[in-house]
Parts: sequence; structure tokens; C-alpha cells
Amino acid sequence: MTVISFFALGATVLVERSENYTNGKFEDKLKKSGPWYLGKVHRYLRWYVIAVFILSVIVLADGQPQIENGNYILSRQGTTIKEISYDSFLFLKRTELRLFSSLWLGFIFPAYVYFKYAVKEPNKKL
Repeated sequence: MTVISFFALGATVLVERSENYTNGKFEDKLKKSGPWYLGKVHRYLRWYVIAVFILSVIVLADGQPQIENGNYILSRQGTTIKEISYDSFLFLKRTELRLFSSLWLGFIFPAYVYFKYAVKEPNKKL
């Protein structure tokens, strides 16, 4: 799935920079080509991704949660910082997952909207 996501994002950037699509900004094309609410969704999604990133970095500043010899620990670059409880371990793992999933959402949503609404299907010759 991640390779496909990178392909979609890369293809979006390449198509946007091609000669056929250089008249206008990318965000303007996203807002004008689809339903009226996509611009608002994109704006709120951008702020959500930024907020989750900042909060996740703050929460995970002490280290990453790991299981070592059946114990739940915080570690940074292979060094054990401290032992944590199971509830803290789950909280930190959820925070890691939220960080990565929000970043992927921020990359995939514009590519999806662009290919769904902005890029018109070329005329097919039969």
C-alpha cells in the first residue's frame, strides 16, 4: 500500500508540473474542480495534520515505547530510558500510529481529489 501511495503522490506532482497543467496553483485546482466542501475538508485536514504532528512530537520526546524481555520500556536510539506501565505503552503506541496515519492522510487526500476531479479523462479513440 505504501508504494502505491508514493506513486500517487509522485504522479500528482509530475502531472502538476507538466506543460499541460501549469496554468494555476495546485490548491486552486483542487478547490474549483470538486464539490464545494472539498476546499474546507482540505483546509481542516491540513491543520489536523500539523496539530497531530506537533502534539505527537511533544508526547514522544522522551522516547519510543518498546517491549524488551516482556517489559514495557521507553527507549531512545537503543538505550533504555525507563520502564513504563502497560497503559502508558498503549497510549504511546496509539500516539505513534496517529502520527503516521495523519501524515499519510495529508499526502493521499490531495492526490485522490486531484485524480478524481481535476484530471479529466482523455478522449479515447476506439
